[in-house]
Amino acid sequence: MIVDLPLLRKQVRRPLGIGGPDGSLTDEASDEVVDEWINYAYRELMHRYQFREREIIVTTETEAGKRNYPMPVPHEGLRQIDITHPTSLQHTTLHAMSITDYTNKWNESETAYAFPTHYVRENCLYRLWPTPDAVYEITVRYWG
Repeated sequence: MIVDLPLLRKQVRRPLGIGGPDGSLTDEASDEVVDEWINYAYRELMHRYQFREREIIVTTETEAGKRNYPMPVPHEGLRQIDITHPTSLQHTTLHAMSITDYTNKWNESETAYAFPTHYVRENCLYRLWPTPDAVYEITVRYWG
């Protein structure tokens, strides 16, 4: 059986008694709201059961002044991005930020370069904030 997003939406709406008899769109549960519920459920299952056989880890290095990095392909779900400081060797998990926050904080000048603490994911890449000022090791964990 092929499961696609429209079918999942119907399967969420039907037992909850929301939407039309066929699970169609209503104001109570727009596609965006139901999609959010589906994503929350997926993340909760993946967090609770830790399906390690699907976990992939990719390590790469940043470049000073480069903020955009491609996501590994193929992937289904980004779990986390870690960064390692080159002198202290301390591993730090980068915090996800919204595109709006990134846009408001990002500065193109070299004075804004520093050890990255956050990232934002856009399509098939992730952007680091602040822009790296040196070479750092990045570890990307995702489900493939």
